This record gives sequence, C-alpha cells and structure tokens, in this order.
Amino acid sequence: MVHGEADGTYYRLKYSSLLNNPTSEFLQGVTYDQTVHSDNTTSCFKFNANSLAFDKVTTNTDFNRGYAYLKIPTSQTGGATTIITNLGGSAVVPGDVNGDGHVSSVDVTALYNYLLNNDSSDIVNGDQDGDGHISSVDVTVVYNILLGN
Repeated sequence: MVHGEADGTYYRLKYSSLLNNPTSEFLQGVTYDQTVHSDNTTSCFKFNANSLAFDKVTTNTDFNRGYAYLKIPTSQTGGATTIITNLGGSAVVPGDVNGDGHVSSVDVTALYNYLLNNDSSDIVNGDQDGDGHISSVDVTVVYNILLGN
C-alpha cells in the first residue's frame, strides 16, 4: 500500500485504519493557490519527481491550483518523512501480499495473521480481489494463484 521511512525505519499505513479514513481523503487536490504545512495532527507530503516519492512538508509550502498532495493524520504516518511509491514502473505481483516480489505460502500466512489476529505487519497488498477490504476471499485468490488457477 503506502510506506514511509523515518530514520531508517519503515512504516506502513495500516489497512484497518484506512477503513475509517478512505485513501481518497489522503490525496488533496488544490483548487486555488494555497499554503500548507505539517503540524501535530496532520502530515502533508509533496511529490518529488526526482525520487518518485512524497516528501514531508516541514515548513509552509505553496501549492498552485491543479496540484495535489498527500494529507495524512500524523497518528497514521508513524513519523514517516517520506512516502515511497511504485510510480517508477514496478508492478504489483498478483497474490504477493507481503511485497517480497513473489507468491508463496508466506503470503497466505500474512492474510491469516491479519484475519485471525488483526496483525497487518506483513501486509503490503492484502486486498487481492479489489473489493476494498481484506477477507477470506483474498485468501482464496492467493490459493488459486499458488495452484495455477
């Protein structure tokens, strides 16, 4: 999904928290010239075209009309200073739940850990069927990929 990095530590915006704050609310479109900044409750991230990532805005930053930026509750960013994307062309592998680049039983285990223990620590791409939430159907999708169906 979305990852951040702060002092060498990687953070993930937990899928379960997204259920109460849809991702569409994270991307803010600018309809008029405005100035934004991060504060104690909200972290704002500006797209960096060189790194293809979003860098945290730490001072007042001007955005022109037509631009978009990420606006995420600070409680969900885990102190991240950078939001890493896959805009550089790396594709998501269907069935790869943990983001290691291939599909294996480890991906199924990650889904079970989420469903049984609400543990999303190993989940990068849990919603395999695209319905907006992680369920037993996603486990079935991964099983079918492993079986070659």
